[in-house]
Amino acid sequence: MATLPRAAAQLAAADGVARAVVVAGVRQAVAHCLDRQALINDLLNGLSEVPAVYVPSEHPAFGGEAVARYAFDPAQGQSLLEQAGWLDADNDGVRERGQRRLAVDLVSGPAESEFRQALLNGISEQLLANCGFEAGPVFENTEDLYDIWPGGVFFGRRFDLGAFPWRTGSAPPCDLYLTSAIPTDQNPGGTNNTGYSNPEFDAACQIALTALDADARRAAHAQAQVIFAADLPSLPLFFRPKLAAALPEVSGFRLDPTAGSVLWNVEALDRAP
Repeated sequence: MATLPRAAAQLAAADGVARAVVVAGVRQAVAHCLDRQALINDLLNGLSEVPAVYVPSEHPAFGGEAVARYAFDPAQGQSLLEQAGWLDADNDGVRERGQRRLAVDLVSGPAESEFRQALLNGISEQLLANCGFEAGPVFENTEDLYDIWPGGVFFGRRFDLGAFPWRTGSAPPCDLYLTSAIPTDQNPGGTNNTGYSNPEFDAACQIALTALDADARRAAHAQAQVIFAADLPSLPLFFRPKLAAALPEVSGFRLDPTAGSVLWNVEALDRAP
């Protein structure tokens, strides 16, 4: 696995708000109900880690032990759902609160992607079996999924639960979740497709993005990750590995996960005669 993957798969709910404690508890329950390592083993041959946040643990700006981690723990997930009032009173395998079933659409696409089908089916089966959370897979075409506000499924926030690839990079992408990045009529190209808004996260991320001092940037990135992991507006599922191969006689070949091409250092490459 490359040290700094270029993309991460996310599971997100629209309009997640930090101050909505019950909603945050349900999001945390989903994290405990999912065996992300099993998804990684099945879909990526084990070539990823279970992410805590939007950067891998090997990243120099990772927030460390202060960042909350959500281990696969169905009992804890079930407890959080019960605390939020979601019970399976009729024993039909799906929880309900009053007259409302805990049933949502799980959106992704395109439908012709075997990988995407396997991912959504795996998530859906796990959530139902482990915690009585019904998430039915719904596939949309790519154009509809990623169109900008207000028409797009993701950026128009017209989804219950969605699985999609999202960028990482050499710097932690906290800017994806800023309040100022929420798509609106005034900001149709906004990237914050969850609608997440937390002033404390915004403040930490802005320092991380603008501070001149490297230590201040690193500390602010760490603080932003701590807040993100506690609120959990989006659950990182795994990092997509970046793979490449070279002949044994090629020297100087070095995979850089932050580069756009595996030939980023072509001037340094050589081949033994």
